[in-house]
Amino acid sequence: MRKVQLTIRKRQSQRSLDQNAYLHKVPFPILAEHFGDTIPGIKLSLMGECWGWHHDKVTGRDVPIKPSTSEMTIEEASYFIDWVIPWAMTNHQVAIPLPNEVDFS
Repeated sequence: MRKVQLTIRKRQSQRSLDQNAYLHKVPFPILAEHFGDTIPGIKLSLMGECWGWHHDKVTGRDVPIKPSTSEMTIEEASYFIDWVIPWAMTNHQVAIPLPNEVDFS
């Protein structure tokens, strides 16, 4: 007889395509331009600022705990969007339009 462990938990859905489109067409480009960075560069910086960093033993660099939007759930992507808008304004006086204020499709 084999012992098994069964875990039941709520399914976490990956961030929506609309959430991903908004992030890549609105806040990432605005902040990349503001900081003179690339979209991939600003994306990594923002992901680290929001979710935290860990030390990569291979490269010796700090990297974001969540390095990609594809690793976020719908709830996490909502949190990230709700975080980045006030963060940009409060820390850098950069206005980011809300998703309902801009066409990003």
